[in-house]
Amino acid sequence: MEIVLENASCKRNGYTALYDLNVTIRGNKITAIMGKNKTPFAELISGIIPCTTGTVQVGEDIIDSDTLLKVRQEVALVRQNPQDQFFTDCVKDELEFIVDNLEYHDSNIQQRMLSSLYLVGLDDSYLDKKIVTLSSGEKKLIQVAVSLICNPRVIIFDEPLVNLDFHHKKSLIRLIKMLKAKYKKTIIIISNDSDLLYSLADDLIILAADTIVVSGRATDLFKSVELLKKYKIDVPDLVSFVTKARDKNVKLSYQKDILDLIKDVYKHV
Repeated sequence: MEIVLENASCKRNGYTALYDLNVTIRGNKITAIMGKNKTPFAELISGIIPCTTGTVQVGEDIIDSDTLLKVRQEVALVRQNPQDQFFTDCVKDELEFIVDNLEYHDSNIQQRMLSSLYLVGLDDSYLDKKIVTLSSGEKKLIQVAVSLICNPRVIIFDEPLVNLDFHHKKSLIRLIKMLKAKYKKTIIIISNDSDLLYSLADDLIILAADTIVVSGRATDLFKSVELLKKYKIDVPDLVSFVTKARDKNVKLSYQKDILDLIKDVYKHV
């Protein structure tokens, strides 16, 4: 599902947060959002905060009061802190709450609950668990399961790996890849983790001075070292390594995976 912003501006807490946004987020791709005011951007395209000027179009629908509920069903926002998104004490209650809140209708909602849990790698024993008893990683997976229960076509992850251990980071990265490849979801990742985004993203949007300053293919932009430095974005480690090697006349290729880079290094040994 494609998202198109045209001259879109918004306010947050009474102040202009973003203005004059013009960009197209491609469907069935992973788009990275970096820079300043990333969270208002997520809230704008998910319909949580309205445009003050311009439009945000999700699929065929321009977000307004008439289309808001449909957009909220189609676009799920997974916030950085799970506690900001939980409204009940029990996992099952939380799943039921989001279904009721979004007025989602399914003839077999119990199966939808189980399917959402299974999709994130959890089993039905979690339905009766108290959220407060879960680890940070389990809370994040439950948060994602809740976001998936209404089968949204767009999923926004706000700093998805913060406070997760190595195991749960790997699990979530695998899930994000699967949501795109197998389930054809449009994924948006809001983060300043250049290494993560370089490995995952198809497209990159950089925010600065409350607007979009750069957008394009992620692979190309992440290789633009001076551009990244200009907007105070860390150069991905893999890009930095290859750039330094090329400065010494070692013609390595840019790789998104460290194993592929190692293979390339061996070719030049």
